[in-house]
Formats: sequence, C-alpha cells, structure tokens
Amino acid sequence: MKKLFALALLTSTTFLSAQEVIVDKKFEKENVPLDYDFLNLKDEIAIFEGKPNLSRNQKNTEIAKVTTFNSSGKSKVWFENESLMKVSFNYSGNVLVADKFDKNSWIGEAKKIYYNSNVSIFEKKFQGRHYFDDRVITYRDNPTDKNSKRLIINYSDKTSKEFLPNYKGYERIENENSYKSQRSLGVKEFVNQDGKIENISKFIPKDCKSSTIYRTIFDRTGNKIKETSYELNLNGYSFILSVTNGGYMATKSVGGYNPAAGANNPAGFSGSVGFSSLSYEDFMDDGSINNMLFDNDGNVFVYGMMGKKDKENILINKITGYYIFKFDKSGKLIWKKLVETEKFKDVGGAYLNNTYVRLFNQDNKIQFLFASSKPDEVVMFSEFNSDGSLVNTEFYEFKLDYTYDIKGFLIATITDKKLLSNKILDFEGLMLYYKNQKVKSYIDSVNSKNEVYFNTIISKNVTWLIESDNKTYYKVLRF
Repeated sequence: MKKLFALALLTSTTFLSAQEVIVDKKFEKENVPLDYDFLNLKDEIAIFEGKPNLSRNQKNTEIAKVTTFNSSGKSKVWFENESLMKVSFNYSGNVLVADKFDKNSWIGEAKKIYYNSNVSIFEKKFQGRHYFDDRVITYRDNPTDKNSKRLIINYSDKTSKEFLPNYKGYERIENENSYKSQRSLGVKEFVNQDGKIENISKFIPKDCKSSTIYRTIFDRTGNKIKETSYELNLNGYSFILSVTNGGYMATKSVGGYNPAAGANNPAGFSGSVGFSSLSYEDFMDDGSINNMLFDNDGNVFVYGMMGKKDKENILINKITGYYIFKFDKSGKLIWKKLVETEKFKDVGGAYLNNTYVRLFNQDNKIQFLFASSKPDEVVMFSEFNSDGSLVNTEFYEFKLDYTYDIKGFLIATITDKKLLSNKILDFEGLMLYYKNQKVKSYIDSVNSKNEVYFNTIISKNVTWLIESDNKTYYKVLRF
C-alpha cells in the first residue's frame, strides 16, 4: 500500500505555502498506525490503525480502524473497532475492501466491501479482480487462464452476470519473432482513473532494440472500446529491466520464490534488494522495461533505461542511459530523447532490481528521476522542457540506512550522512530536501534522539509528508 503510488513531482514552484499539520498523534498501546495509502483521485491520505504484530509466526496484521484525511484536514472514519486485514481502496477511493482477520491464514474467512456507507460481505472463495464503485468483476474459473469466464457482481443485491472478456491479441507479443525471456510476458491490467479496464501489453523482438506497446481499453462489462499502439526504437541500444513500476515485482526467498508473499507489489523499489538476508524483490515479468505517464491532454510519455548496443538481453546487460518518448493520444510520436551517461555503467544484471525510475510532469516541465542503491548509491535528476530539450541534470550521492523494522509504520532507507542526522527519507523526499527550501527547513527542524522516517507523496495539488519515529508518534503534513 505505502509504496503503490503514481507520483508527480517536485519543483520549487510547486510549493506555494508553508507546511500545515493534518495529523499529530501519539502511539497507543493497543492502537498504533500500521500502514497508509494515498487516494490519488481524491488527493487524500488513508491511515490504517490497529494492534502491533508482535509474533513472528503471525501471517497478517490486524487492522481495527481506517481514517481518511483530505488536504484541508477533514477526516472520515471508514470503520473502527473491527478485526480486518489486507485492507485496500479501489481506483476512485470510494470503495474499501478488506478480509476478516486470521493470523494463521493469508485469506480471511470472508471479505467485506465498504461502499456508499454500506457494507457487503462475501464468502472466502470470492476472488475479486476489479472493484468499481457499485460492482466488482471476479474470476469465474481459473484466475491464471486469460480465457477464463468472469462474473460482474453488484455490491447491493449480489446479482451477477457472466461474461468472457475480449482479450485477444496475446499472439502479437508471444510468437516466433519475440524475445524469449526468463520472466513472464509484459502484461498489466488495471482499472484506470476514468473507471475503465485498461490492458497494457508489450512486444519485445529478439534483438531487444525496439518494442511495441499495445494499450487496450474496455468498459466495465468487458467490451472493447479502443486500442492504441506505440512504436519505440532505441537506435541500436537495448531495452533493459529497471524498477519503473511498469511491471510487477515479486518477493523471493534466497532459495527462490516465497509463495506466502505472493506477487502483488507493482511498485518495485523495496528500499534494498532485501528486507532481510532471506528475501528480496525481483522482477516478475518483462513489463518493467518501461512505464507510461499520461498528461491532461491525453499525450503519453514512455520512459525507461537503455542497455548496451552489443547485447540482446533485457536482464544480462548494463545501463548506458535512459529514454523518454512522447506520443499524442492517437499514438503518433511527437518527440523522443535518448540520453547516454557513464554514471551507471556498473548497474546491470543482479543489480537491476536495486534501481528506482520515475517520470513526472509539472509546471510545463518533464522531470526524470533515476536512483541506484547497488553497486553505487547515486541518484540522478534531469529536467526537460515540454519540447524535449534538456534543461539540466544533477547527480547526488546518498547512503542506505536499515535501522527500521519492516513491520513498522514507515519504511525509508535513504539518508545523507553529511546533511541529515537521524533522518531517513525516500527518494522523493531526498530530492525535495535538495531542491525545496521549505521542505529542507522543516526536516532540519525535527529534533529527535530516535531515528525519524519520512515518506513523501507529491500530488497534483499539494505535497504530503508523513513523519514518524515508528515508536512514539506520527504526523501527516501538507505543503
């Protein structure tokens, strides 16, 4: 939840007011903050509270209360005095989904859906896939079979309708001309901000020098609305995996997959290659070769990293630079930018899952963020004009800090030993610390004997900063 954001950025002109404290709360013995979520369309923060997980054998965390806060500080309690787990919001932020708590099972005995001040309860066998404001699409048969029938179920009366989605076209990305990967196909399906089902699939040819992205939109009943394709050519460079949020990541044990952890993390960067010596985050599919960002006019930016020209492998390769393509809403190329750099020449192979790649579009500028935590601890920030011309590029060094508890409220691992004392940030927070005087002044003003962690959410309207020592207090601030 706390890492699943599609963030926007980060220039000093974005922040027009001083910080305002939205939440300032002490930890309670039986009620502590456990996690948070950002509701992008509503520009709200959700805080999950409950009992701390003190047992290593306990599979889940028990959530008793969920509260959302808007940028003005107005709050809404979704539930309290409950015993739930696996809590999440739908695309719009209008529906909350949770399992009944079971410390010994990954799946609860029932699922509860909160909508329009109502609650609907489904049995354990229920397998929800896409949650809309009034209905859910579930699997009818085998969830791993793309030809499996599905059900549309209304929350209110649980009436249902069966349908088979029109997801033809997979032969375009898996055929005799396609790259034979060590991972799954680059296919991602989700509900977009317009409330429609979006399917993105990526064709990679054998030489890895070009790619076609197919973007297909379906309505809520599985009927195809339109399809757009985007053609990318790297002028001889190779596509290469990096943590772009364009594909899915999976938690693996040192000896292989960790089945209990599942593969539900599309965010990528986990702070390091491993939460512990026994597990790490790795690429589940090929979708992470790039990601897409959409602006208000329907234009599409596709961005990612470039590998060496003499390689034909998206994993056994090293980073030589990055690229940004801008397409109009019909899929026509407006401009592309290929940028070489020697700063990341040692980042490749087993180090590719230690990267962090994001693109932002603010104040009529395009901002590209890349970071590598191993083998080198370097972060790069580049800014472009709207026509694709480069404004500037800056590099910073940072240090990793692993003093946190992975079950703690906030997880952050980035610091600057020269400038920060007991302050641990995420990458967006580090960039704001370097680039924005108001954020820097506030972080510098925090005085604590304990390690203090900061997580950052930069939305269209405001910037959120979540602060906690993970022991005694937490704050939510807006700038």
